[in-house]
Amino acid sequence: MTNPVVFDYLPPGVLPLTNDAIDDAIERASRVGPAEATWDAMLDEGVTQLRTDDAFAARLRAAYDRAGVSLVSPTVWSFDPSVGFREGVYRDLARWTARIEALDWLRPVRTPEEARAVAADGDVGIVLNVQNAGAFTAGTGSRVDDLVNAGVRIVQLTYNTQNHVGAGCTEPSGSGLSNHGLDVVERLDRHGAVIDLSHCNRETTLDAVEASRNPVCATHTHCGALHDHPRAKSDAELEAIAGSDGYVGVLVYPHHYDEPTFDAFADHLEHAIDVLGIDRVGIGTDWAITTADVPESLRPGVVSFIRRATDMTEETEEYEPFSAEKFDTALGRFRTYEDRGVIREELEARGYDEDEVAGLLGENFVAFWERVREE
Repeated sequence: MTNPVVFDYLPPGVLPLTNDAIDDAIERASRVGPAEATWDAMLDEGVTQLRTDDAFAARLRAAYDRAGVSLVSPTVWSFDPSVGFREGVYRDLARWTARIEALDWLRPVRTPEEARAVAADGDVGIVLNVQNAGAFTAGTGSRVDDLVNAGVRIVQLTYNTQNHVGAGCTEPSGSGLSNHGLDVVERLDRHGAVIDLSHCNRETTLDAVEASRNPVCATHTHCGALHDHPRAKSDAELEAIAGSDGYVGVLVYPHHYDEPTFDAFADHLEHAIDVLGIDRVGIGTDWAITTADVPESLRPGVVSFIRRATDMTEETEEYEPFSAEKFDTALGRFRTYEDRGVIREELEARGYDEDEVAGLLGENFVAFWERVREE
């Protein structure tokens, strides 16, 4: 197989690389605003550096190359609590437009055909996602059209809590898709956008599978049969996604495993394969927000953002996994994103053949995307 697509669900899209100018921007933001705003300051100044500093741009390209990815899906949103969710999405969309304009090797990807073309050319493709559709639409269905027209191609219906569309994975009510959620699913189907159920609760997941006329996916999750975790998918959910001819990406994020080892990840990968079949499974690392890649200066802001975004604002045992010292947790030899190549090495060592490895690393996702049809 010539230049197979290597896909990853990478929420920041770009790694939190810094230089002197970016460090200065982070320091200024920490003095004048909430801690969460330091992340946006890093991203804003990073855009300027990509335009003006060839060495900084080369560092970013080298990081993608060492990670071995050709297609990444970043989440468009803002950490800054002074802006609303929708405004934060548009702010980040502008940053991605600026990055793509600044770098001739960074390309927008809106179709599976474009994904394959980017991989064939040896470039890096960006397929934009939103992780909280209900917060963006806020009950207005036409905002789905706005998202797709802006270039977003993967839409996660909920984040962790309840929104206008449905219930997230930490929502205890047992509620599923709302009437507005049904409208959102119908509009996404009409556009041929990918419906992502990674953070949805069981009821919203199953409702969306039933409501969608297209295959659906969970781009970054793991298996509830092996680990009773709010973010994990039960076998019933995995089977329903398989029944839609969908796709599941198994995450590598270390904090979602009882023991952060590659063996634990491999067990979840193998269980997903047993339930869905190897052609419907891939890998979505969900990396680089609370990992060792993040500089010390950004960590307090990231912790504050995650606690706010998940309604975890008090200092109790439940929130301990989001404390700043947890950033240095690794998953085996995978400690920073540039170590991502160990995934291929481990899969090959475990006996997966060349085509199976290529499928798990990205080709299965693109094949799934090809099954999602615009109406």
